[in-house]
Amino acid sequence: MRTSYWFVPTGFGSIAIGLVILFTLWDELPQKSSFLAPFQVNRDLAHLILTTIAAATVTVMGTAFSVVVVVLSLSSQQFGPRLPRTFLKDTVTQVTLGAFFGTSLFCLLSLRSLGKDSPVELFVLSALLMILLCLITLIYFIHHIAHLIQAPTVVARVTEDADEAIQTDFPMTVGNPSKEAVQPELHFNWEVRSPKEGYCQIIDGAGLFEIAKEYNRVIKVAVLPGDFVAFNQIIFRLNGVAPEKALVKKLASMLELGVLRTPVQDIGCAIDELVEIAVRALSPGVNDPFTACNCVDRLAALLVRYSEGSPRNHHRADESGKLRVVFTELNFEMLWDRSFTSIRHYGKESFEVNLRLLRAHRYAFKEIKEVKHLEHILQHSELVEMNQAYFPKYDGDKIQAQAKLIRQEAKIL
Repeated sequence: MRTSYWFVPTGFGSIAIGLVILFTLWDELPQKSSFLAPFQVNRDLAHLILTTIAAATVTVMGTAFSVVVVVLSLSSQQFGPRLPRTFLKDTVTQVTLGAFFGTSLFCLLSLRSLGKDSPVELFVLSALLMILLCLITLIYFIHHIAHLIQAPTVVARVTEDADEAIQTDFPMTVGNPSKEAVQPELHFNWEVRSPKEGYCQIIDGAGLFEIAKEYNRVIKVAVLPGDFVAFNQIIFRLNGVAPEKALVKKLASMLELGVLRTPVQDIGCAIDELVEIAVRALSPGVNDPFTACNCVDRLAALLVRYSEGSPRNHHRADESGKLRVVFTELNFEMLWDRSFTSIRHYGKESFEVNLRLLRAHRYAFKEIKEVKHLEHILQHSELVEMNQAYFPKYDGDKIQAQAKLIRQEAKIL
């Protein structure tokens, strides 16, 4: 719903229809309100006003939609074909289209409802208030679009999606952390395969937990949110006796597959989008290292926030401590590699990007407490330091100095 351009305009259209029905019943009320007296007009003038507003709103709505299409096209070319998702869920754009659609629909239906005893003044007053609201919305829409297409704004919005995934903290909100790992004698000797294919958008962790308790099983999830699931691929493993068809059907419905990845539970989706923006910015055709540096800053801050929940226990137990669901682990090291390997590779000849990478590594090194994570960050900083060979000695020395600071802090720890 959030990424559709039909839901909000449909809501505005429904409100318009409801208002027309309400106003046509106005003559059935005991007495009309006197506040309409200053707005008295004859039916011919009301017909002209409503016709003019309807035509104007339809025209402007078409123009606004054209602007949206151009923005989607430009964002797809500059930032990547997956980035229009952030524009599609923009509330201001949806409300703007909805306001103009609702106003035009109200005026068209009002023309049909202008009868002998209809409250003409009420129709006209409502239409005038609606067009005033549309004009205010249009001005704000133009201002909003001008900010929306700027690269720092796009990067910030993608980061917000990643933050929402971190706050969701899947699957840590399912059940309770198990005190024990999977017991050696526990055999997952039965498999559940996917009846269709697509990207795993959502895993219903709470539903899996309830199924595991109902059937007294331990369920091992074989995929992560964001993974591509092929037809007939293993998605769950079970212990115990052979599962009945009803159980298999229930388990298969716990995965929501789709054509696109979404960042609802998949933090990797937003990270990949930020990396894609950075890599495109570093291409010879764009040559915008400062956007890439912006992405590096956001990625480092994002992973520091993600590390605050470490270590994560992917073995989830019920109230009695009995193991019920085992989720596939997405660890910090995987996300760090995913975030900076491509940027380091494509930005190896950019002094600004290499210096910013080392500063981001140093920032993360100061904030993160987990020793295993720090060792991984130190390895990455050493790889970035190797890129100094692409620069003159003066610039290379600056890169080496940043890497040296990280090594010094590593020795202190």
